[in-house]
Amino acid sequence: MKPLSLLDNAILFMERRPQPMHVGALCLLRPPPDAPSDSVAHLAERLRQSAAAMPPFNRRLVSRFGLRFWEESPDFDLPPRAEA
Repeated sequence: MKPLSLLDNAILFMERRPQPMHVGALCLLRPPPDAPSDSVAHLAERLRQSAAAMPPFNRRLVSRFGLRFWEESPDFDLPPRAEA
């Protein structure tokens, strides 16, 4: 188990349902000029084929003796993908 950093612990301590402290991001990407016209479709299909969560995305938050840790989950399950 890996202990959370002080910053991560502080954010979790301050976070409440009406006051989320997590952050999201949006990246706008443009294919290179020489990319084939179906390059985005190929990329999307490749991402859909990913069936296993790899570290660090397979960790879950656990609390032990008042301290929080990241624990790798052997049975981490990704939600089913929506059909296009």
